[in-house]
Amino acid sequence: MLSKKELNFYIKADRIMNTGNDKIPFLKNLFYPNYTLKYLFLLRKCEYYQSHNPIIFNYYYYRFWRMGRKLNISINLGVFGYGLVIPHYGTIVVGGGNKIGNYCVLHTSTCITAGSKNIGDAFYVSTGAKIIKNITLSDGISVGANSVVCHSIEESDVLLAGTPAKIVKPSLKWYIRDGEKYQNRVARVEQLKKSFYNL
Repeated sequence: MLSKKELNFYIKADRIMNTGNDKIPFLKNLFYPNYTLKYLFLLRKCEYYQSHNPIIFNYYYYRFWRMGRKLNISINLGVFGYGLVIPHYGTIVVGGGNKIGNYCVLHTSTCITAGSKNIGDAFYVSTGAKIIKNITLSDGISVGANSVVCHSIEESDVLLAGTPAKIVKPSLKWYIRDGEKYQNRVARVEQLKKSFYNL
């Protein structure tokens, strides 16, 4: 991340996509903390300070590492675009070196191995799915439960399933398929992006 403005946008985008709000009510956070949002907040802080201030980075990285152990989540820095969604914490592993677009969803018991994967926007990873080898996936791809993806897919907006995974059928992007609530959240994030970057 190049600026604090971009850092703040990423934090707000993650919050909107996970909860529908860009701010966390103080009392609610005090008595009913959302640990997934805390993890995402620390992830973004680490991504920013990694190249800006090594002392502050080490402070946030230690907290990030501890929260990851608590939630059983291990996500390398610099992999995901904005609007990352983690519906439930537990056994999520994402290795470094990969580049994955905006509005990705990670369910439990999923693994994206380290390497140089290039994955587009609106990537949806169902429970138990694994993404292996250095592959390229287009926008709007959903991966079915317990599937293993090990081949590049050029088609956009499709559902993959099986071991090894193959195209099962066309599929809308997950935030369109899963209801108006998520479409509205994406629209809010995109509007927020315009205001942040003066587009």
